[in-house]
Amino acid sequence: MTSRERDFPCTPESVPAARRFVREILAGQDAATVGTAELMACELVTNCVRHAHTDFEVRVTLDGNIRVEVTDTGGGEPQVQSPPAQALSGRGLRIVQGLAEDWGVSPAPGGKTVWFTLAYQQPPSGGTGGAAHSLDAAALGARGEGDRTSPRARA
Repeated sequence: MTSRERDFPCTPESVPAARRFVREILAGQDAATVGTAELMACELVTNCVRHAHTDFEVRVTLDGNIRVEVTDTGGGEPQVQSPPAQALSGRGLRIVQGLAEDWGVSPAPGGKTVWFTLAYQQPPSGGTGGAAHSLDAAALGARGEGDRTSPRARA
């Protein structure tokens, strides 16, 4: 098992920095998997900056699967939104919900951890991976609105 974490300040510049952090840890993975993990981590980190208004920690664990956790000390619990088509924001957790193998929200000391898992995939031999993961309406709605805390998170 490999696990690395890094603390980030609550600034807009932390969003691309956290994305680079995830990319560096997942170097050598299938390009589509790396791109998907970067996108989802970026959505969670953006929520910290825009809504929690706190510094945060990003942890990436490789242990049969890829698990990315974003922990903040903000109040409240993230909610999956259904914004109108013309809205410029509000789709972050829907993206995570649609692309993750599993995801959830867990209590953390003084705050919460929002996490997701992806299948661990090696790139095909002789290459660095395939095309980036496409986002379509079917993928984003595939998992439905159900409980945001998986059975593993509740255990």
